[in-house]
Amino acid sequence: MKINATLLEQAKVEFGKIYGYATAGDLTLLSWSIKTIGAVVELSNNLLYVISKPDIKTKFVFGYGSNGVANEDEKRIATARLTAVTERDGFIKENLERFDKDNLSLTIDKDVYYYRRGHYGKEPSRIVTIIENCRNNCRIVPKEDIASIRIELAKVRKDFEKRLETYWKKYGSSKVTAGTYMKNF
Repeated sequence: MKINATLLEQAKVEFGKIYGYATAGDLTLLSWSIKTIGAVVELSNNLLYVISKPDIKTKFVFGYGSNGVANEDEKRIATARLTAVTERDGFIKENLERFDKDNLSLTIDKDVYYYRRGHYGKEPSRIVTIIENCRNNCRIVPKEDIASIRIELAKVRKDFEKRLETYWKKYGSSKVTAGTYMKNF
């Protein structure tokens, strides 16, 4: 997917305001933030929402039971997920499920909020972070902006699905690590 070049440059400048300071950690975060840009949406109030490219997950651990007690059904489900993730469809499903879960608040019809990102007391940048619940100093994302974000999310998801397919063709399950455990809490 091709990102709008103007919005991409604006996002880079804004990330520079957040992380472009002298410390090595800040410069690492700046580089990583720019590298992971998957899409940029300009909101109606001239702020920017950046959608990050998700990482491909290859390590999976499935828990079952509670407080050291589990029934056979819970163990069977965890074992089934363990087996499924070592196969193409299960691997892709688990990765996409995580992406979809992370973005669930943007796909259901309820209010979501944003706050402007800043760095150590500096003036906030134009980049916003979207959250489900507002504690303080946040605003509601306008409905028309949510529609634009959904469109870009769908594009990033489609690109991610292609990346997963390519990864699977290249490596198969050779780099997948998976296990189960009984929850003790």
